Amino acid sequence: MTRPAGVSSITPVTVVADALIADQQGRILLTQPTYRPDWVPPGGDVEAGETPEQACAREVAEEIGVRVVPARLLVVDWLPTHRYRAEPMVYFLFDCGQVPDDVAIRLANGEVRECAFLSLAQALPLMTPGTGARVTAAMRARTGVAPTYLPDTRE
Repeated sequence: MTRPAGVSSITPVTVVADALIADQQGRILLTQPTYRPDWVPPGGDVEAGETPEQACAREVAEEIGVRVVPARLLVVDWLPTHRYRAEPMVYFLFDCGQVPDDVAIRLANGEVRECAFLSLAQALPLMTPGTGARVTAAMRARTGVAPTYLPDTRE
């Protein structure tokens, strides 16, 4: 394919890797970052030279002080540019297993306001619709065999 002069073939994309972590009762761990009002799974941006799995493990350790091993990919979510973001985003949501009830959580100073293990019904009102769709799909994919792809349906 020939590109017109001056048109770049590279589109910057923000890549995010999050963790679905459950407790022994099957509740999911959500965090409330200090920089936004809604709740999200722990995780964050993939840095240069990292795989999404490495970024997921690093971000979880930084945010809540818990070591995880990202296992199976549960969801890939594509978000095109939007009035709130200048570039498209792709989210990877990994199954990071269960943690014991007595897991020691240490919140990142200045980045995470609080965290809690919540049922999906408790969690949904605290999340944006997009995050809620991602987490709901991840919970379904956790019991299935294939990851879920979520094309953006938000306007």
